[in-house]
Amino acid sequence: LRKPSMKTLITSFLFTLFGLISTNSWAENTVTVENAWARATAPGQPNGAAYISLMNHSDKTVRLMSISSDTTISHQVEIHTHLQEDGMMKMRRLNNLPLAPHSKVTMKPGGHHLMLMKLQQPLKAGSTLPLTLHFDHHNPIQVNATIQNQPPMSEHHHH
Repeated sequence: LRKPSMKTLITSFLFTLFGLISTNSWAENTVTVENAWARATAPGQPNGAAYISLMNHSDKTVRLMSISSDTTISHQVEIHTHLQEDGMMKMRRLNNLPLAPHSKVTMKPGGHHLMLMKLQQPLKAGSTLPLTLHFDHHNPIQVNATIQNQPPMSEHHHH
């Protein structure tokens, strides 16, 4: 048996590397984020809330594991939901948020939301809040949530 030449080894290494890169870039677009917004807060208010819509375009479940933000604005961001328990609405922290294959999860007031803990400054309407979303099988996604007094018009429901 002949030993493979250095040229053969480098060529196969490069093909493997390009294969990994192209697989990774496919994974880039499997989750998309839209309608990122956060509710404006009053001075001295310790916590705030942000909302996003997540779409999983892949054939596998992807989990939102954590969220980070600019620590000069919020020290910690948690995934929360509201649950009906003993006739009362209670807020619960979630360890992660699963996105089923080919599904959309829309966070909104009274449902899933991102809890912004220990605000260092008020969230002022018209400014933006940088968020980095961390997933189990996906590269992090960075979004800028628009800070506003009311939900976006698409989220508004008139009765």
